[in-house]
Amino acid sequence: MKKVFVLLTVLFFASVGVYSFEDVQVKDNSNIKPVADEKIIDEEDDTPQLITGSVSLLESVPEGFFGTWKVIAVQVYSNDPFLFNSMSVEYWKLEKKNNNLTLSNPESGATATVTLDEVDNNTIKFRRTSDTPYEKVVETPEITLNGENFYGTDTIIIKKYKNDEYIGKEVVKFKLKGIKQSGASVTDLLSK
Repeated sequence: MKKVFVLLTVLFFASVGVYSFEDVQVKDNSNIKPVADEKIIDEEDDTPQLITGSVSLLESVPEGFFGTWKVIAVQVYSNDPFLFNSMSVEYWKLEKKNNNLTLSNPESGATATVTLDEVDNNTIKFRRTSDTPYEKVVETPEITLNGENFYGTDTIIIKKYKNDEYIGKEVVKFKLKGIKQSGASVTDLLSK
């Protein structure tokens, strides 16, 4: 009966627009978890998850991310630091194609459809995977738009196989800075 009363109270306050539970007193609040900034806590792993509802994650990506970027990557961690460049400069082109997020390198011509994992205001997290009989690569950039630049990290995990048996992995993490080269600028977007 207490749970029904608590549920009805919560529904009542939500319907009248009260989103803070600070003024609501409940004797047994052990089952209530606070919800803030449109994030919820998954009870199994306590990892914040973005509530997206019926809105596509791709449609939530700020327009300022799309375009061509000069990306400077500096290695900050690796279990084999000599295997990877300590610093690199390359070009990324982020765009929407057929309801997919694509990442391409205009210099090399490489293109990949990536999986968008999270959109939270001006931060996006996506994943690029590659799978061959010899290695499985998972790359997870997380970048935050800041004016005409972005900053963030890029983690790459390469699992190696020989004769279908796992033989080890290499891990590298880069600190990223992206400088807008072409595409809608923040100034253009704000003037609309």
